[in-house]
Amino acid sequence: MAKKDEKPITEQTVAAPVEKGQAKPGEIPEKGKESDASAARHQWIAEAAYHKARARGFELGYEESDWLEAEREYEQAHPSKEEG
Repeated sequence: MAKKDEKPITEQTVAAPVEKGQAKPGEIPEKGKESDASAARHQWIAEAAYHKARARGFELGYEESDWLEAEREYEQAHPSKEEG
């Protein structure tokens, strides 16, 4: 039985143990940041490649060159911190 001033134990009041190197609740883990950046990069490139194909009337045979050109454009528009 809980004491007078104690709150009952519930899922909301008990935090899961945090292991060394693990993000605390409310924090974004480093790997999550990388995956988010990677997903955003992929989405940007995919959309740019799509627009290139659309402008050409979706003519077949240019998929890889559209993607590679979009990657180059992304790298120019978003230089990495290591290069800078």
